[in-house]
Amino acid sequence: MKVLKKNGTYEPLDISKISKSIEWACSGLDKVSTIDIEANIQIHFYDGIKTSAIDKIVMDTIKDMADLRRPNYDFVYARLMSLNIRKEAFGISKNEDFKHIKLIIKDLIDRGYYVDDILNSFTDEDLDKFNEVIDHNRDFTFTGAGIEYLKKKYTIHNKDGRVIESPNVIFAAIALVLHPGKIDECIEFYDDLSTFKISLPSPAMNHIRTNEFILASCTKITVGDNIDSWNEASKAVVNHTAASSGVGLDYSLVASIGDMVKNGKIKHSGKVPLLKKLEADVNASQQNGRRGTGTAFIAFFDPEIETILNIASPRTEANKRIVNLSYGIKVNQLLYDRAAKNEDITLFSSRDSLVLYELFTSKNYEEFVLVYEALEARGVSNKKINAKYLLEQLPEVRQEIGKHYIVHIDEMNNNTPFDEDIIQSQACVEIALPTKPVQSFLPNDPSIAICILSNVNMGKVSLEELPSVTKSLVYMLNNNVRKQNHPMSQSNAFVEQYMALGIGVSNTAYFLAKQGIRYTSPKALEVIDEYMEHFTYYLIKASMEYAKEYDFVPKKFGLTSYSRGVMPYERRNKNVDKLLEHKTTLDWYWLKNQVLKYGMANTCLTSIPPSETSAVIGGQTNSIYPIRDLVYTKSSSNIVTKFFAPECAKLAGNYDFVYDREEVNTGYLKVAAIMQKWIDQSISLDVFYNPELYQDNKVPMTKLISDLYFCKKYGIKSIYYHNVYSPNEDDNKLVCTDCEV
Repeated sequence: MKVLKKNGTYEPLDISKISKSIEWACSGLDKVSTIDIEANIQIHFYDGIKTSAIDKIVMDTIKDMADLRRPNYDFVYARLMSLNIRKEAFGISKNEDFKHIKLIIKDLIDRGYYVDDILNSFTDEDLDKFNEVIDHNRDFTFTGAGIEYLKKKYTIHNKDGRVIESPNVIFAAIALVLHPGKIDECIEFYDDLSTFKISLPSPAMNHIRTNEFILASCTKITVGDNIDSWNEASKAVVNHTAASSGVGLDYSLVASIGDMVKNGKIKHSGKVPLLKKLEADVNASQQNGRRGTGTAFIAFFDPEIETILNIASPRTEANKRIVNLSYGIKVNQLLYDRAAKNEDITLFSSRDSLVLYELFTSKNYEEFVLVYEALEARGVSNKKINAKYLLEQLPEVRQEIGKHYIVHIDEMNNNTPFDEDIIQSQACVEIALPTKPVQSFLPNDPSIAICILSNVNMGKVSLEELPSVTKSLVYMLNNNVRKQNHPMSQSNAFVEQYMALGIGVSNTAYFLAKQGIRYTSPKALEVIDEYMEHFTYYLIKASMEYAKEYDFVPKKFGLTSYSRGVMPYERRNKNVDKLLEHKTTLDWYWLKNQVLKYGMANTCLTSIPPSETSAVIGGQTNSIYPIRDLVYTKSSSNIVTKFFAPECAKLAGNYDFVYDREEVNTGYLKVAAIMQKWIDQSISLDVFYNPELYQDNKVPMTKLISDLYFCKKYGIKSIYYHNVYSPNEDDNKLVCTDCEV
């Protein structure tokens, strides 16, 4: 049998070359067989086969052989794929053949791929020291899904589609860019990043080391009730989407359809035309070759609430649908109280009472209710909707369309470090930063909020390691967040004056499973509480130490509860103490006094993003979610691959599966409530339901509503995706992969 080489010549098939690669990839792994692999691949060979076809057959065969009985074939596949990447990028296969990191990066600079000043701040001695610690063998620690996602989503390709860098070259280059002149910090950060102890947002992984310096993940924009604000918001959407940010826009202040404008001469066309414009702006501005991500927010008592709830429904006329946006419905306790009493909600436009809308997104819930009831008594509006019906519509629509998220705006304002009002969230609803209506004539107003995200891997970082890992992240982000020149001056002003961070956690399911703890166990609440206390404590400590070391406190720090020594757990919704008695184990008294003395370098520090892409790359379970199964299909764009839960064979009996039992979802929500008491901002919280667990294969509305009441009661600020199990389900909802962590 002969094979066709790339140069057009034929040569006899030499199976020994293939065998050597397979033997190397299988070395040290249990329950894998080189004989079985070779038997499976040879049946696909034929005379005259191209060498490129052989490579594909080998890879596809091994990928298909990986299953729950033989999960290690996934690592065989990953090793061979990593080997192919370094061959493609550098023409080498052995670790010792790598050039000095200085030479590798200089070559990529000279070829125009890397920014030209990466090496300028380091001495040759620094780079020698760094070169000694770079471990290119870590290229072979990825899972199959991880290396495939990294290659197709984060790795730079040349014009011919070939990769030009290997995984640990990427990690090394990012570390060098983020720590100019500080080789020890650079080494520490490289080690954390390359061993998956931390993860950075997709924009950062894509762009840092190139001529674009991007750390921001998401953008929050509030739209005012005037044409100038509409135009400025549209400009911000286009610019920030093109800069790889997801966008969240609040339209609550915009007049509703039928409101009289221009001194009563004409009726307002409402929010839908502006939402169509938003959809067009987001679609027109590409994020790394894919359309952007946008979420529009309105209040639950907005006169157009039913229109927004049905705007993406297939039952809505095609010309009236807006399907390429998501929608955030802001609610507060009033909706829950009136639904419980089966009473009506009166719908008010911002033109009916601007004060009502300002109170709605404030800490003054009681005053909001007084004004709301006064407006009802005066008969300002005759538009009504039954509160119970509206509350039931939320999960009904979420279940059908999956485009609507819930934001408990009163919880966001009650449990926040900010004295200023929280008006909205962003694309994935875990960010809760102050915003104001954007205006072109206030270019230096910090009105556009910017999300700077990263994650700590709970499954990899122990309590003992948290002090160093959190400090490394805080120092790195603080040293770099102001380097990016955002496309809007209002965004730059926000970053400069707030220095707001959103550091979260991921791999919670593995964290619990490897300790033999289920989400449904009371022990889960205890260990989560302990971990999150340490996580938050050391982040705050690091921010304080940065402020002390660099004599830097952002302008808006004085408008936070931190400036008064109030810590996150002290702002918590006290109902959460009914789930687990509150206690602290660290020296918060000392930390409070240090913060009062030196301040902090940040106005906030924590949120928990969905971590879709980075979880796959790091071989982690997504965010804080329980797993769907020990192995399932992950699909996004042109990638379809298997994802194996960490140590799936060893820990098969320890994992909770989110669709197996109703109790798992309940236990998971309790875990989220415990986490929320330690988090400055919010959690990108999915909910999960399996109709097969209920009569007639339908999740009862009583269950959906009771979960909403549970979230509200225990202080959960926002609810992201509504997931419903279906047989052979693929996890293919990676809609925010260009803005999330």
